[in-house]
Amino acid sequence: MALVILMMALVDRSIRRVWLEDMDKDLAAIGAIVGVGLSDSDPGSWTAEVADLTGTRVTLIALDGSVMADSHQTPEHMDDHSTRPEVVAALAGAVGGDTRTSVSTGFAQRYVAVPPQDGVVVRVSAPLTTIDAELAGTRQAVAAAGVAVAVVAIALLVLLGRRMARPVERLAHQAHAIAGGDLAIEPSRFSTAELDRLGVALGHIAEDLGGRMRYAEEASSTLEVVLGAIPLGTVLFEAETVVYSNAAAGEMLGLAPTGLRSMVPLQFQDAVREARANRGSEARE
Repeated sequence: MALVILMMALVDRSIRRVWLEDMDKDLAAIGAIVGVGLSDSDPGSWTAEVADLTGTRVTLIALDGSVMADSHQTPEHMDDHSTRPEVVAALAGAVGGDTRTSVSTGFAQRYVAVPPQDGVVVRVSAPLTTIDAELAGTRQAVAAAGVAVAVVAIALLVLLGRRMARPVERLAHQAHAIAGGDLAIEPSRFSTAELDRLGVALGHIAEDLGGRMRYAEEASSTLEVVLGAIPLGTVLFEAETVVYSNAAAGEMLGLAPTGLRSMVPLQFQDAVREARANRGSEARE
């Protein structure tokens, strides 16, 4: 939205500058026409006639800054104009322009003065309400276009977000599967470099875990073969639970025990507990 507002401000400023330039040309052309017609007409009547025809205000200013004639005011009631920016420029030989609020009308006006002809500076002015009215319509068009652009941009961002979210969700699902033991899964590859590197890393993790688990299974199988080949009865405990017993232990005890408390005769239980106690005291020493 901030981008839309900035665009509107830039377009508004550009259009306003162009229209002011066009208005200055039109006002300068009117001023030149007024200057040409002064030699054959009454200054007061001529300025009023041109003003009525063009919808502008025409002022005739002497070289000393005094007002000789004005289409909208009595010259005797008007101030000295020698310091007005557009008049200063005209007296220096250039077309001068200035925008300010008129003391006489109270409205913002655009003033353009042309260099003097036969000792008279012609100044023509017009209210900026016409430009403001045109700009209002343009602002609405620009605002509508800006909103449309913003909507399209938001839609594109949403689509892009969804496009980025789907690969991430897929990787998260694959990571969850690997954590659950599915090490045969092959992570997807992506066109985005960062996501592709993450997918490759998941593949390496799954491959490494698979190798470790295969090694552990092989080691366990080897240990079971070795312990099974021992002719002596062998029972492995974890706390009170039997985690392994070989065939020789089953033959000796009659039934493979599931826990220390189920072993008979009871002397076996006492022997195991005594061995644990002795190992614990040795560790403390």
